[in-house]
Amino acid sequence: MAESRIRSFSRWKALIVGLVLTAFVTALGGAIPKLRLMESKGQDILLWDLRERQDVSPEVTIVGVDDNALEMIGRWPWSWRELAGIIDSLSHLGARLIVLDITFPRRPDYEIPRGATPAEQVHPVDPVPYLEDALRRSGRVILTYSVHSSEAITDPLYHGIEEALSAEPGLNRAHLAERLGADPARIDRFFHLALRRALERHLTAALPLEATAADAQAVLDKAFAALSDAERSERAFSRELAVDAFLRQQAVLAAGSVRLESDDPSWRVPEAARIDGPLVELTRAARATGFANVQPDGDGVMRRIPLAIRFGDRTLPQLALQTAMHAAGAGDFTLRRTAADRMEVRQPDGETISVPVGPDGQMVVNWTESTLVRGKASDVETQFRRLQIGKVYELYDLQRLENEYHEMMQSAAERFGRGDERRAAWRRVTEALASAATPEKVTELDDLLADIDADVEMQLRMSLSDGRPPGMSDDEFERLRKVAASFLAYQETRDRERQRRRILEADLADYVRDRVCFVGMTATSLAPDLKPTPIHKQYPGVAAHVSITDNFLRRRFVREIGMAPAVAVMLVAGLLVTLLSASLPTLRAVVLSVAGLAAYHLLGIHLFRHDGLLVPILGVWLAGLTALLGVMTYRELTEGRSRRWITGVFKQYTSGKLVDALVTNPEMLSLGGQRREMTVYFSDIAGFTSISEKLDAPTLVAFLQEYLEEATDRLLDQDATLDKYEGDAILAFFGAPVAMIDHAARCLRAALAHLRALGDIDRRLRDKGLMPEGVSLRIRIGIATGPMVVGNIGSSRRFDYTVIGDTVNVGARLEGANRFFGTTVLMTGETRRQVGDEFLLRHIGPVRVVGRAEPIDVWELLDDQRGDARAGLDLYEAAMKDFEEGWLAEAKAKFEDALKARPGDGPTQAYLNRIDGMTRDDVSSRPGPWDLLTKG
Repeated sequence: MAESRIRSFSRWKALIVGLVLTAFVTALGGAIPKLRLMESKGQDILLWDLRERQDVSPEVTIVGVDDNALEMIGRWPWSWRELAGIIDSLSHLGARLIVLDITFPRRPDYEIPRGATPAEQVHPVDPVPYLEDALRRSGRVILTYSVHSSEAITDPLYHGIEEALSAEPGLNRAHLAERLGADPARIDRFFHLALRRALERHLTAALPLEATAADAQAVLDKAFAALSDAERSERAFSRELAVDAFLRQQAVLAAGSVRLESDDPSWRVPEAARIDGPLVELTRAARATGFANVQPDGDGVMRRIPLAIRFGDRTLPQLALQTAMHAAGAGDFTLRRTAADRMEVRQPDGETISVPVGPDGQMVVNWTESTLVRGKASDVETQFRRLQIGKVYELYDLQRLENEYHEMMQSAAERFGRGDERRAAWRRVTEALASAATPEKVTELDDLLADIDADVEMQLRMSLSDGRPPGMSDDEFERLRKVAASFLAYQETRDRERQRRRILEADLADYVRDRVCFVGMTATSLAPDLKPTPIHKQYPGVAAHVSITDNFLRRRFVREIGMAPAVAVMLVAGLLVTLLSASLPTLRAVVLSVAGLAAYHLLGIHLFRHDGLLVPILGVWLAGLTALLGVMTYRELTEGRSRRWITGVFKQYTSGKLVDALVTNPEMLSLGGQRREMTVYFSDIAGFTSISEKLDAPTLVAFLQEYLEEATDRLLDQDATLDKYEGDAILAFFGAPVAMIDHAARCLRAALAHLRALGDIDRRLRDKGLMPEGVSLRIRIGIATGPMVVGNIGSSRRFDYTVIGDTVNVGARLEGANRFFGTTVLMTGETRRQVGDEFLLRHIGPVRVVGRAEPIDVWELLDDQRGDARAGLDLYEAAMKDFEEGWLAEAKAKFEDALKARPGDGPTQAYLNRIDGMTRDDVSSRPGPWDLLTKG
């Protein structure tokens, strides 16, 4: 019964508990979006924050609209004419591509040109043609647009109105209220916004990609035919917006679609419900377009991007992918899904880029730290190549001034020049200058133009010195003289500006030439363009596009293991932790489990740093710790009773150290009867009867308590198990309940400690008045080593953890044999054999005791710290040898010499007495064992 109480904890039950908890946590992690989001946040902290800094492709430059530029040029948005000039400057500097991370959501108002005269200020100009012409001249600009998967309005009535109007745009409010069963007041609330979206959808469904504005108007005229003039007038604004949005959408679809292939016809990339594109003129003038907005995760952090998005039967590429492909000269590319976790970008020349994606075609972005990230610029020095747009604008401004000068010189040449050849040369050079593709070509043409200008200047001076040309009035000539004087005065300033422009061009060329230039917001005041990412909460949007483009240019992607492998990893982690926590002691299980999870975490960091592999971290920790906590709790509930029982039972028997070992490792304990080899210890006080007769009862009890306290401490110091006290006698054993390989040596150490403490015990007893006068404290100890039965012996109501067996009886007999031999500590020969040479021992000889048919070999333990411990020992051993060989006379002589060296020695005197008592017949034969058949 006792054994069943200790083994009440079944490890297989703990294993089931751990597995059930692991499966439960894993299932929750896969099924609940918030838990999956927690895993992503855990990866942000536990992987991204610990990643080493990454370098960035030198092929990309950020041309940032920063705070200095806003202060120099003016608040945002800037004039489209200024943007056109910046595009021209970047193109002339040799940019490979120019990506405008700038939206053009509406047609701007007419504006007054910068530096316009008062007469020109009354005639504002349309800036759109300026930007359109710049896009066409450049031929390398990529524009961005936005896609939307759903409306921000979630009210079902709004969507009901939109669905109804997209099918029948001519429905009025009354028809809608009746069809939808809604309050007309609520219909009014959503009507115009829903109408605009519905008309866009209606036009998309009704018209082909190449439809014009006239086609769209014709479709809506037909749809509104049944409406009254008032109703048509009410819908005119929504109609205008819808047609404009439709045409922008169609322009984007025509300019930026790619082919998408998949072996699985049912597979689709994410779908867009609406496109917000740039102005149609700009889209058609640009080299390409790409969608820039990304749907963040549930916590608002941008971690993944779709490579493409579907709109109707068209597939639209992401901005960074579009940019990377055009940078590689592969604008006409194909997307193909080759596996559940792979998409290939196939270029016309046959080269492919294999991109790891999720089931929905989204790619995990390999984010790169940026100097543009506020708060981190100080500790990041070699990241994104950055160029202030103010420098580019300064170059544009210098070029504009140069062009104005050339126009003035052309006017002067036409008025004062002699011959058409010079004017024709000037026009040829200026036209070539406008289309120059590299700074070197610009410099070459500038030099040629400067030569022509110098020739014009010389001719101008000569013409002025020759006087008024024929046919020119005096007033006109005077006016031209003043203008010419201004030209000549400006010459020195012009030369300085021209030199400044060339220096600036040389500086900027290192940032721009043959690079992909992203133009976007980096100003701290433009907070809406700061996006949270795994590596920073405020990551500039333009830097995000650069990071993604860098992934494609460098073929440096992050792979995220799928749901099934992630679940498998969590299950394996939970299973291993369960096995450890169910089979090992608590502390060891906790240490090994946490160490194993930490090792997996370090492996995850290594895989992420070196292989770009994102593995589940938080989920594995959660699964492992849940299993550990669950199993430990179960073990505490079940094993706690066993531990309390073990502590309650064994604290009265053995040392606290052994009790702790049993509590920690109950498998060390085998309750019930068990036969094992151990060492038993018996001791009592010599002459205790005479002592007890001289003390009254209270004093005797106090005497025993003081003595037994000290004696017990010496035993417990060697991890003995106390069996019982019988008056002054102590029974203890070594080797149970915890097995010991050195039980015999421990027993002898305890005996020596007991002997050496007698002097202190005697003094304390006398100081407390507990020791009778004329009596000294002496003890006798018997020690036996051998097989014995140990266990709880007794009834179901009362039992003792004790030892029984022949070896136990021998130990008791040896304790009594000390009286006969005049010794203090006697032990069996088996004890002597096991302790080796650690102790000072003396052979007593074979002894026959009560209850044992065969004699036992007996040895005495001597205290080697006593000064006379070795006195006469050599003589004694020589005498013993003669005695054992039957040379009694020689033995007697040596025993007598030994007694002189050690007066009063009990064993020596016993042998002398035995020799004297032998008959003459005995002398001729070998002596037999000592015969102590009388108990005690």
